[in-house]
Amino acid sequence: MREPVGPQPACGRVHSGRQMGELLQIAEQNSARIVFSGDTQQIQSVEACDALRVLEKESRLKSVSLREVKRQTAADYRDAIQELRRNPGRGFERLDEIGAVRELPFMQRPQAIVQAYLDSAVKGQSALVVCATHDEIGRLNCIIGVFKISVQNLQRIVKSKCYK
Repeated sequence: MREPVGPQPACGRVHSGRQMGELLQIAEQNSARIVFSGDTQQIQSVEACDALRVLEKESRLKSVSLREVKRQTAADYRDAIQELRRNPGRGFERLDEIGAVRELPFMQRPQAIVQAYLDSAVKGQSALVVCATHDEIGRLNCIIGVFKISVQNLQRIVKSKCYK
């Protein structure tokens, strides 16, 4: 058996009965263990079967749920996210009420997202960028990547020239 590859985002890519069958067959051939991680309410099947949901609801496999929100530390935002999970319509309204929703024309989104990312970086905050499409992910990763490289190069120049 090959070395473990570590966590992989399998549930974001394996949905159909055919895909799940192939994955399980490969795992069995290699005496591998599979840990499925995902949310069947968020990740819908592209092909027929919705294999992750079937495993969760219909099999005798043991599943574990995370119930406590840890990522959102601001109380109003955390409450809105919890409401979003229970009642998406009301949760979205609560996010809008606290100013967490911005509507922009499609072509302005990348610039606004990158600006929000840069603003958080300047404040020393971390940011998670979530995109609607793979195309948008690619474009934003490219722009943000160039920014990170530029900052690293600038830091290297400043250290070498200013702190000798």
